[in-house]
Amino acid sequence: LNRIRDYIVDNAVAWSRVCNARKLKDAGGIRGDSLKRPPRGYDPDHRHIEDLKRKSFFAMVEASPATALNPEFADEVAAAFRLAAPLNRFVTGALDLPF
Repeated sequence: LNRIRDYIVDNAVAWSRVCNARKLKDAGGIRGDSLKRPPRGYDPDHRHIEDLKRKSFFAMVEASPATALNPEFADEVAAAFRLAAPLNRFVTGALDLPF
């Protein structure tokens, strides 16, 4: 988790592009549980402090169960994964994992 936080601090502009993407924000934005206070060792005045307080990072598109019966369901799922790709790419980059 600290590796992701450090990566956010070191790549604040790239993180801004990820979390401020209009389509992602329209879908509910980045979600996840958060600490009540800033984590130890991080500037409480950092411009991304709310994200640095996160304990998890995810994006989710919600749909009704009936949506799964829709012929375009696979396309909608693929679109949701594309929507989350920048977040996943950023997190895997922070952890030195392939994306």
